[in-house]
Amino acid sequence: MNTNQNIWEIVNLTDLVKILKDSQKKFVIIGITLNSTPQGITKMIKKFLKSKSKQYPNMTFLYYNAKDSDLGRISLLSKDRDQYPFIYHVYDTSHIFVSVNMANEETTYKAFFEVEEYYKKDKDNFLNLQENLQENLQENLQENENININKNILTTNQNKQQNEIENENNMQEDEDAEAEQQRKIIEQKQMLEKLLLLQKHAKDYNIKFLSIVQDRKKREAKRETKGKNTE
Repeated sequence: MNTNQNIWEIVNLTDLVKILKDSQKKFVIIGITLNSTPQGITKMIKKFLKSKSKQYPNMTFLYYNAKDSDLGRISLLSKDRDQYPFIYHVYDTSHIFVSVNMANEETTYKAFFEVEEYYKKDKDNFLNLQENLQENLQENLQENENININKNILTTNQNKQQNEIENENNMQEDEDAEAEQQRKIIEQKQMLEKLLLLQKHAKDYNIKFLSIVQDRKKREAKRETKGKNTE
């Protein structure tokens, strides 16, 4: 038998007990057959469980083909083989409120119809709860999305501010570099002016020095000439 999320074909008694214990505050319908149960009845029970599992997602549906060694071990498994198959309607793990023995198609569906109003109410509550959970999930997702958007905006603003700071720093660095370059140009210009001035002074000094030397030579030549005339 194909299984949906709320229908199971049990293979051993331990699994049956575990699922029942885990079904607190839930409706569970269990079909139990034996190897001696006619195949037609077994197919009918499986079909019934499968169709109702689709109509009532709020409930759990179980099918178990009991072994001879299982009989009498729990209250659901009668030792009287003539009473099989059974259809049990269980609520909150262990409360059996409908029991159909020697189940056939008529008694199986009739018993379900007698208590279906409770299943419908439980289904409505289940669907409302699912809807509320879905809405809460969507709200949480939207809140998380808004938080992420705000984080992205904050990150963008922070990055923008950081970029502005970096741009300002870069502009300041560029201004500083340009100012340094201008300072170096001015220094080089001043140095060149000093060199030109020194060269001019040196030239004037050389001219003056040469003039002094020439005058000195002239005086010396006169003294020599005067000395010779005296002799």
